[in-house]
Amino acid sequence: MLDLIFSPPAVNQSVVLEYPAEMHIDLAARMRGSGHGRTLIERLVAGLRQRGVPGLHLEVSKTNTNAIAFYEHLGFAELQRAEQSIFMGMKVA
Repeated sequence: MLDLIFSPPAVNQSVVLEYPAEMHIDLAARMRGSGHGRTLIERLVAGLRQRGVPGLHLEVSKTNTNAIAFYEHLGFAELQRAEQSIFMGMKVA
């Protein structure tokens, strides 16, 4: 875990150019499944769209299958894999 904190995987520059906004979200376990995560992301996407931002990306652990399924359900797709994580993106504009 310390290695990931001090040396996180880097996303390819091509991903950043196409999906320049980056998102990180953590919900307390008691809040998951309540719709709050979806609402937060939908509001973020709406704000990015209003500002003409073309895309949004995030990083998720390869082992977090619930989060991966959640992001895919919202329209994110896999862009790149690292040793322990997956970078996912969504077109916004």
